[in-house]
Amino acid sequence: MIPSLYTSFGSWTVQTYTLVVGAAAVLAAALALWSRPSAERKRWADVLLGGLVGAVVGARLLHVLLNADYFVDHRQEALQIAAGGLDWHGALFGGLIGLALLARLRAPAVELRRLLPALAWALPLLTLGGWYGCLSAGCATGYEVDTLARYPAWVAVEYADVYGIVAPRLFTPGFGLALGLIGLVWVALLRRHPQRFALTLAFISAGMFGISIFRADRMPLWFGLRADQVLDIFTITVSLLWVGWTAIKRTRKEHANGF
Repeated sequence: MIPSLYTSFGSWTVQTYTLVVGAAAVLAAALALWSRPSAERKRWADVLLGGLVGAVVGARLLHVLLNADYFVDHRQEALQIAAGGLDWHGALFGGLIGLALLARLRAPAVELRRLLPALAWALPLLTLGGWYGCLSAGCATGYEVDTLARYPAWVAVEYADVYGIVAPRLFTPGFGLALGLIGLVWVALLRRHPQRFALTLAFISAGMFGISIFRADRMPLWFGLRADQVLDIFTITVSLLWVGWTAIKRTRKEHANGF
């Protein structure tokens, strides 16, 4: 069943996208704070709040930049976050900047090397929330197909795009939901790995790159690829370099201690 654009609770109505992404963010924060001592929990909560603000600002900013040809003639809409339009790469970069700033300003400082592994759950949870929200809002839709009879039910379905036009399409939101579910298993398997945030980020980014092959929504082209795919490659590269550099530092430290 395709979720509706809005969800109502009595007289209160909220966009389904906002609701599910917000719920995913709250759940991810709760999981990160769950086992922390009370004093550390408060410091981490402050840092997470900074990350949330940075994520929202970054997500909207990158969306506006990627769609600059539209917003140059509709500047008044650039700050209308409630109208829709967020980019997950911008949320990631902005969120990490917000975390880093608040972690340094908080006294005593919060160590990101301890905070980020606890936030690994946020990546698949927000993937689930974002794609479920896209299914309700018609964003990130797949290419239209001639008939559903030629495709399995999980590959192509009839649903609306962002303009409300219903047509048989490749089920990219379903692919994204599957990626989020597999990502949860991935994080669980890496629960003791010190670099599980970076490894999970690389995994999710690789999955998003693959899904973008089937997306029909408008996106600028960079170097012959969709802009979001170029950003996926960048994110994968940085994540793996992060993991490699951390492993080298740990090995050097072990050798130094051994001698």
